Amino acid sequence: DSGYVNFPLLGFVPIAGLTIEDATERLRTLLADYTNQPTVLIEIVNKRISIIGEVARPGHYVFTKDRLMLLEAVSMAGDITVFGNKKRVYILREENNELKKIPVDLTAESLMAREEFFVKQNDVIYVPPTQSRTWSIESIPWNLMLTSISTLILILSYLNVN
Repeated sequence: DSGYVNFPLLGFVPIAGLTIEDATERLRTLLADYTNQPTVLIEIVNKRISIIGEVARPGHYVFTKDRLMLLEAVSMAGDITVFGNKKRVYILREENNELKKIPVDLTAESLMAREEFFVKQNDVIYVPPTQSRTWSIESIPWNLMLTSISTLILILSYLNVN
């Protein structure tokens, strides 16, 4: 968080703003003064993504693999529900301090050739509902309708008694 890595032999080494490759090279160069042919491996251990929308278990997920396929990420959330739109999934990704909204068709055969086939750390995957979900039987406010009907029957029966 501070932009420094605390390395026992070197102390605090600034790595803020560096790519993993650049930070690896910086540490390798600094360690060359202390050891012959140093080997440095830097990995982000807990990479997070968020999956929201029409999936079985929306939420935050942690992965440790170097490369996680988009389909694997969706399966971590319990797959897309029957109302999820597989043809219009969005990846929200921040690159160069700019938020990008990347549309992805999970049914397309060309998906594997795209850069978006693999998710990146801090990606947000959004699975919107299909149009049928928007106008399904679940969207009818049954509680309000039944309450209104029973209230109307109650008023009519009260008026008939008087």
